[in-house]
Amino acid sequence: MRQIKIGLFFLVMTIFLTGCIKIPIGDGNSLKISKDGLTFSDQDGEESAISIDKNNESFSISSDGEEWEGSFGENVSLPDDFPVADLPIPKEANIISTQKMTFEEGDGSIVIYMYEGEIADLTKMYVDTFNTNGFVEVEKASLGDVGFTTISAKKNTNIYIVQLIEDTDHIQVSLMYGEEKE
Repeated sequence: MRQIKIGLFFLVMTIFLTGCIKIPIGDGNSLKISKDGLTFSDQDGEESAISIDKNNESFSISSDGEEWEGSFGENVSLPDDFPVADLPIPKEANIISTQKMTFEEGDGSIVIYMYEGEIADLTKMYVDTFNTNGFVEVEKASLGDVGFTTISAKKNTNIYIVQLIEDTDHIQVSLMYGEEKE
């Protein structure tokens, strides 16, 4: 048992000191571990990567031209291209998560925030925004007894979804936006 612990210690130290290690995982595939994250390579040279940035409390995942980036924390910044005019966020909101996805079929974003207020006020704000800004197919569904409301709408080739979940002392709001590429 002591020999295994010593062996593991030296392996961890080697990885730590070199900052990078490439491990073959069979069938021509490999896994590269570095201080920047993980990179998987297949036999055709295609790569998929997972990166973590502790300073910015963010991560990214990429594979085959598709990307997914996210941030978590308190009062996180919105993605630059998030459609705030179509999905407004109250000033008092505490944004706890943002995610941005890029796919072959289209792009999308998810923003999650906490809000201390009334679910009815937020529901009205989003329904009014959708009804007055050129949206079509505006739909609302509520499970009032459990404090859950979903509002969805379309505008051009874009899809918007708002989910409101009422908790004892706040409302968790998820804003989802998808833009289909033509």
